[in-house]
Amino acid sequence: MKEESMEKVLLKEKIQHGDLMFPLGFYSISNLVLADAAYYHWHDEMEFCLATSGSSIIKVEDEYYHAAAGEALFINSGKLHSIIPENEQCGFSSIVFDPQMLYSNFHDKIQSEYIDPFVNNQYRLPVHIKGTSAWEKELLHVLFQLERLLTAKPTAFELAVKAHLFMILHILLANSQYNGTPVGNNSFKAEKIKEILRYLSENYNKKMNINDVANRFNMSSGHFHRFFKQMTGHTPVDYLNHYRVNKAIDSILHSNRQISEIAMDSGFDNISYFNSVFKKYTNTTPVQYRNRR
Repeated sequence: MKEESMEKVLLKEKIQHGDLMFPLGFYSISNLVLADAAYYHWHDEMEFCLATSGSSIIKVEDEYYHAAAGEALFINSGKLHSIIPENEQCGFSSIVFDPQMLYSNFHDKIQSEYIDPFVNNQYRLPVHIKGTSAWEKELLHVLFQLERLLTAKPTAFELAVKAHLFMILHILLANSQYNGTPVGNNSFKAEKIKEILRYLSENYNKKMNINDVANRFNMSSGHFHRFFKQMTGHTPVDYLNHYRVNKAIDSILHSNRQISEIAMDSGFDNISYFNSVFKKYTNTTPVQYRNRR
């Protein structure tokens, strides 16, 4: 099974999954560790996260889900989410797809009665799929079939992938409540944290005072810290350091630049602090991490 680094999973809204002709990305992590944890992020595509081993905590908006091996989560478009491993054996696969790939070239009954309401968020869809009911077991069976298909990629596998997506859609809609009007997908809090995370991702390499960030978003320092921890499960400093370390890892693995230079460009103004933070998340030093190449 081909494995992708979590840098490809972090802040997915900046990544094109698949390509314009087949907009579906497949990512597999066999031994997720703290350094690989996907901190709070979102993307326009829909995602199925399949727990393949161990257990993890998956936060979707302001709800926490404990996902054990054999379970799955459906993460709708625009939903903030994060993945944190609970043990060293934690593994999962992500199937990230643009729902537009379900459309055909003409507007038929299938599109108007099923696909449009699905894409327009007119169903109250389940998030945690544990296999406690017959239809959940059926859905998990199809999802893990799809995972195996995306791993093996046999001849004409794209046809089978699309067929599996339609089967998944059928099972979901047949067992979900139709509301008629779009279900609210983004709360005020969710939109606010998106603004904050976007700001951090755009300015991570600059000297940053968290109190100044709080002021920027018209919050007191105490309120900002409580709000950030409530929404992401992490303190602002922890989140920012993790993001910076991930950026540094990319440069460490894909360039021969000096570690001190990479540290500075990643937002750390003290090499000793960088080494300390780096080791916290990776259990190794930057130099040792580079030698893994």
